[in-house]
Amino acid sequence: MIQETPCEVLAVIAHDQTKKSVRQEMLPEDAVNLLKYAFEELQTLMGRPCAIEVRLDDPVNHLLHGGDGLVVHSGSNSEKYFKHIDDPEWAVVYRDDCLGVSEEGQRIEAEIRLRTKNMIKQLTNKET
Repeated sequence: MIQETPCEVLAVIAHDQTKKSVRQEMLPEDAVNLLKYAFEELQTLMGRPCAIEVRLDDPVNHLLHGGDGLVVHSGSNSEKYFKHIDDPEWAVVYRDDCLGVSEEGQRIEAEIRLRTKNMIKQLTNKET
């Protein structure tokens, strides 16, 4: 007897085989939450990001400050531009299967921004 698989299940299986985040489980929870927030709120010239590559050595810092530890992809066929998909020191996370909580990412980003602002204010006051 042949067992049939519903189309919805086949679509999920096909998605998992073609677009599955790599090493997302190695990221700290704060980084995954920041990624989810970025996927929902960040807008690039090509539209919303479809995937983000982030170096695992300090992912929260890379996500907040950019630099050479962060690569953001948007637009169609972005996969062909991935630089670090096979690099064990990087995570590649797709928008569609990011496991974070956007509200937590927003809270973390706001908290860091406020801390930075206060630190700058303290440094400025010490110099005068």
